[in-house]
Amino acid sequence: MPEPVFFHSAAITPEGCMLVTGGNICITPTIRTNSSYSIWLTVPSLQTLCWNKLIETMPQLLSMTKKQLLELGINEHFVKKLECAVGA
Repeated sequence: MPEPVFFHSAAITPEGCMLVTGGNICITPTIRTNSSYSIWLTVPSLQTLCWNKLIETMPQLLSMTKKQLLELGINEHFVKKLECAVGA
């Protein structure tokens, strides 16, 4: 993180990616931030790296239905990860 924060929120995904968001960067005066950062705490699988790059490169996949994604040949394991990938 480029700046220290406190009173922030953090979580670690099952795959080992830590996400940090929000918090305060100064106590007096109180200065808040809505910045978000992520860092891998473990080496992700090649499958996870490829999936993340695919979503980064083709964000329109996030608005497709489950049926459309499966027709494109996207593995059902990844289709299930997408909340928006519902419907026929």
